[in-house]
Amino acid sequence: MKSYPIKNELDFLIARAESERSEMQTLLDTSRRDGDYWREKATAKLATFLGLEVQFLSRLAELESDYPELAAAIEERKRYLAALVSEARAMYAAWQGAAEQT
Repeated sequence: MKSYPIKNELDFLIARAESERSEMQTLLDTSRRDGDYWREKATAKLATFLGLEVQFLSRLAELESDYPELAAAIEERKRYLAALVSEARAMYAAWQGAAEQT
């Protein structure tokens, strides 16, 4: 897993998604060790999904930083992306506030 400094809300989302993927990979390894086929199958699917989520968020962050006008046009058509970025901003602000208090 690559580790980058968290500089903005999308970096925060990517780091959170990478953490979730890592946790799922640990659960997958445990399922394989335990020999639980059905749990292994389910966690493998979730680990794949979470890996794709990391890639998706990385591409979104790239668009936001390098091509903001293109990102805005896409967010206009895909309202859920605008909601995702808005929610990420709120979570990042809360995380930053908590980090400053410590």
